[in-house]
Amino acid sequence: MESKETKTWARIGPAYLEELLGVLSARGIDVDVEASTLVTPADWAARGLAAGTPFSAAHTFAQTGPFRPRNLPRRHGNVVLAGCGTTPGVGIPPVVLSGKLAAQRVTGR
Repeated sequence: MESKETKTWARIGPAYLEELLGVLSARGIDVDVEASTLVTPADWAARGLAAGTPFSAAHTFAQTGPFRPRNLPRRHGNVVLAGCGTTPGVGIPPVVLSGKLAAQRVTGR
């Protein structure tokens, strides 16, 4: 039997995806989707991931610190990333620092 949370995500997930694609398009980022799979927090929770969240990049040497994805994706000049999936890495201090770096890149300060 599906939980209330699963039913809620099944309803709002697709609408949220459409809204996200619309916002990206309005910001000049055209996303050409040929195939997609929508994965929601309910899906993560069903897979037993802590608090229904995925962990991001693995803790292998090639995916730590300076090897993580950059805050400024090369394909788009108007996008700045922040969080555990980007430089400098996972954990509260690096994620907070990632947000600070992103804010500096947006504001120029």
